[in-house]
Amino acid sequence: MFGTTDPLEIIPEVIKRGEIQITAEQRREMQERKHKDLVNRITRNAVNPQMDDAPHPPERIESALEETDFRIDPMEPVEAQIDDALEALRPVIPIRFDTVTVAAHLPADYAGSGQAKIREFGDLQSEEWQPDGSWIGVVEFPAGMQNDFYDLVNEVSSGEAETRIVKDEDDINTR
Repeated sequence: MFGTTDPLEIIPEVIKRGEIQITAEQRREMQERKHKDLVNRITRNAVNPQMDDAPHPPERIESALEETDFRIDPMEPVEAQIDDALEALRPVIPIRFDTVTVAAHLPADYAGSGQAKIREFGDLQSEEWQPDGSWIGVVEFPAGMQNDFYDLVNEVSSGEAETRIVKDEDDINTR
């Protein structure tokens, strides 16, 4: 069948062209796990462009996916299926992947410990320690995570921090 009996030549062919046999239960579990991962990734990264780029809740993504013909492939990585899922979702809900840049100003009482948690949240674009001991950090992260970011900022500052969405470089300097 392979033109040889040498296992070192046969094994790569089996790996390239073979199929893995799994049970229906294993397939269902893999699909459920990947479906949840897909919904989570879309929720974290996508926004509704018709609602001032507000994040879509997971329930809306779930519901919209159910309305489409999209089916997760349990054998494909989730990353490879995101674009197809978005294409299926677009006729059902307005959706766009985006990032947002937010400047956070922490008062001096919360700056030390709070800035460490904020800088872990996303990609720290810039930071500045103020003469009064307060901290200003500009963080970029997936737009769907805005509510999580604001919750974190409020938690580390007991609600005393200020935030502002940064549209361009001038926004940073006009807090």
